[in-house]
Amino acid sequence: MEAEITSRAGFIKRNANATKPFYAYVSFSLFHFPTLPNPEFVGKTGNGDWADCLAEMDYRTGQILDAIKEAGIEENTIVMFASDNGPEATHPWEGDSEPWRGRISRRWKPHYGRRSFIRMESFVPAPTLDFPGLKAMLEKYQAKAPSLGIDPLGYGFTPFAYAAGQVVAQAVEATKSLDHDKLAHYIRSHKFSTVAGEIAFGKDGEWTKSRQFFTQFQGVSGNDLAQFRDTAHQVILWPPEYKTGNIIYPYQARRRSKTGWVGAKMRDADPIRRIADEIALMLRGRASRRSR
Repeated sequence: MEAEITSRAGFIKRNANATKPFYAYVSFSLFHFPTLPNPEFVGKTGNGDWADCLAEMDYRTGQILDAIKEAGIEENTIVMFASDNGPEATHPWEGDSEPWRGRISRRWKPHYGRRSFIRMESFVPAPTLDFPGLKAMLEKYQAKAPSLGIDPLGYGFTPFAYAAGQVVAQAVEATKSLDHDKLAHYIRSHKFSTVAGEIAFGKDGEWTKSRQFFTQFQGVSGNDLAQFRDTAHQVILWPPEYKTGNIIYPYQARRRSKTGWVGAKMRDADPIRRIADEIALMLRGRASRRSR
């Protein structure tokens, strides 16, 4: 099914070419049991079907991200990767939810408290992005935002909106002019110090160096907005120069082995054989009870 889903990625390019905003909800069947990979991925990892499925999902997700990049909208597209449900309880596909209680279809943290990734070109309240003037600007914004009924934190767009004004102000001051052509030429040929960091533009009007982040929300609890005012709950995973934390994999404490987190909790490599073994054990148990 995943191969069929990603084969329809042309939808992305068609909308991009038509300059139409779009929303795409991509629902993979992996890793719902039975955990069976596409034949193309069977045996790829050497750690069984579950690991092969993980390798396939990584590949399929990459195909979608590649389609976004090839369509030329990589820096103007929000990508969110998330998982629902909790560990399966059906043998031989069962998982482990430690340290939390519960499993799939149960109203406990493992069912609803999923990990997620968000990729977008935006601002993250991180120590590596603490540029001059930023803190004072955000404090002033956040003091007024509640009474105006707007975004109370302003992390997403406020720094860039303010930075845009700084760019124009610096260009006007340097050229001593309001002529659009002079300002455009100056902006394309100089660097600017802003609350969003140093900015420089290329001939196409885009930044000469993109600043797109891979981030992960970590340790989020309840709906308390205050927890998002610090830098601990949304860490930057990539790029390295802005990195503020390490990725947390689902149940990583239970998935440690010499083969890495993928190989540690894979159960047996052959789930069909495990089913046969369990049936054999069950039948032997019944025979034993009858003999009594």
